[in-house]
This record gives sequence, structure tokens and C-alpha cells, in this order.
Amino acid sequence: MNWIAIAALNLASAVALGAFGAHGLKSMASPEQLTWWQTGTLYFFFHALGLLLIGVLGLIDKINAVTPCKAIYYIVLQGIKALNQKYAL
Repeated sequence: MNWIAIAALNLASAVALGAFGAHGLKSMASPEQLTWWQTGTLYFFFHALGLLLIGVLGLIDKINAVTPCKAIYYIVLQGIKALNQKYAL
């Protein structure tokens, strides 16, 4: 799953729902209902940020899994001794 794309869609939806609540619902809802709407939108926004964090951490995990392998290949092909200590070969 592409968590970053899902998070972006959810964040855009949260902004749109927040704007609708601030401008479109003023004449149709009571102040108490507007507060409920604002709270729901805020929760939605924070959950979308959590999804974004999951996506970013997933990318970081993939990068960290590949980077040491590339360094080992580079050490073997180039014979660089300084990287040997870092990666404990």
C-alpha cells in the first residue's frame, strides 16, 4: 500500500471538511454542532498525519535496508578501508 498517497488524500479531505465546517455549515448548524464538527475534523487530520508518518517511516526502513548492502558492494569493488570499520566486515 502507498501510505503516503492515502495520507495525502486524507489530509486533503480533512482540509476540505474543515473549510466546509467553517464556511458552509455556519448557517445550518448550532455553535455546539460546529464545535463537534471541528473536533471530528481535528481528529481526522491527526489520524491522517499518523498515516503519513507510517508511510515516511516505511520509506526510511526501505532505505536503511538497502544502504549497508550498497556500502559493502562499494567496499569490495573499490577496496576502501575506512568503511570496513563502520560496517564491521
